Amino acid sequence: MTRAIRFSDKRKFREQKLAGSFFIDPPNGEPTNFFYFCPCGCGVQSALKIGVKFKPAENPSWEWNGLSFEPSLLPSVNHVGHWHGWLKNGDWVSV
Repeated sequence: MTRAIRFSDKRKFREQKLAGSFFIDPPNGEPTNFFYFCPCGCGVQSALKIGVKFKPAENPSWEWNGLSFEPSLLPSVNHVGHWHGWLKNGDWVSV
């Protein structure tokens, strides 16, 4: 299990490359982009299209609970070739 840490500064997010950390851009847009570093610790960054309390019509996309410090995403996240699991209540949990 890896804790999800939200960064509000994009530069610091990209410099630190912490496993499971994330950055939301734009912070108040809908749908928006959820950038994250793979929870496995490989250092690979990826992005998901998210909606706050709704799943955007475009695919693939995820529903975010809107909480910065205890984020949850639905459905599961499959970072192909690296990690597959859930972001639940602020923790990345492997399948």
